[in-house]
Amino acid sequence: MRNVTRTLALASTALVLAAAAPALAHDRGFESVRVDHELIAVQKASVSQASGEARIRTLPNDMMHVRVRVEGLTPGSVLHMQHLHGSPGAPDLGCPSMKTTPMADANEDGLISVGEGVPWYGPVQVHLNTTGATDGSGDYAVADSRGRIRYERTFRTTAANVEMAERFQVVVHGIDLDKDGMLGSLLEVSIPAVCGGVAD
Repeated sequence: MRNVTRTLALASTALVLAAAAPALAHDRGFESVRVDHELIAVQKASVSQASGEARIRTLPNDMMHVRVRVEGLTPGSVLHMQHLHGSPGAPDLGCPSMKTTPMADANEDGLISVGEGVPWYGPVQVHLNTTGATDGSGDYAVADSRGRIRYERTFRTTAANVEMAERFQVVVHGIDLDKDGMLGSLLEVSIPAVCGGVAD
């Protein structure tokens, strides 16, 4: 489920305008977009029952604020990669799910791998790191002892990504498939756990 809210970021009083004019004159009239997503389980319930919600908000000067809340992940794992996925210039196919789109499991092994998900949610456009640049060079969030992620960050991005804000799919990766308490294999680290972003 997606909810989009648009707000004109206009100064409401002459005092604010006077104080901010030198630095923010080029931001007057900026249209902020806020997109709220429900994050649904990509895999079948016997594999993962993770769920959550995400919010993407655009800010002036090519800034973006992203908040992610997820439950049911691998507690205390090394990391859970999170990304904004999308395909600029291509139709929004939304998120795959073994419940609603089992055909996404192309090799019929009972899992939707990260590669099988790409035709649906597109390639990575923004890495939701906790530190560093959003190009994948920083750290990702670690689930707490109850398997929860509470991620929130404001960062600078590209004008193209700001334009894409309404069409991004939020994907959180990582499932302990063999139930050994860690994400050990490449498949366990990369497999999508939850995804948010529905087709128009």
